[in-house]
Amino acid sequence: MINNAIKERKVDVTTDYHVNQFMPFNPVDKRTEARVTDLRTNSTFRVTKGAPHIIRSLASSDQELQARIDDQIIAMASRGFRTLGVAISYDNLTWEFVGACGARSWGS
Repeated sequence: MINNAIKERKVDVTTDYHVNQFMPFNPVDKRTEARVTDLRTNSTFRVTKGAPHIIRSLASSDQELQARIDDQIIAMASRGFRTLGVAISYDNLTWEFVGACGARSWGS
């Protein structure tokens, strides 16, 4: 799914973006973050990924949206997937929840 989105947008992630700053996973915050420049437009944004409930809370206070995100995470977990929440910030103030990625647990 992620690879399809990259192909549809005709983006080369190896040459179109530059990671300016990377903060590794922090077990207290339960997320990682990067500041990235889009070299095609020279615009900078931040991305974060981590525990889905942390990213969900960071990106939205809308209870209905949070409930829908929780439902998706539970649905993925019921099929044996662990999930990561993903969010983006264009203004360095607010985060936008962009989705959750799932991967099979090693023990499954």
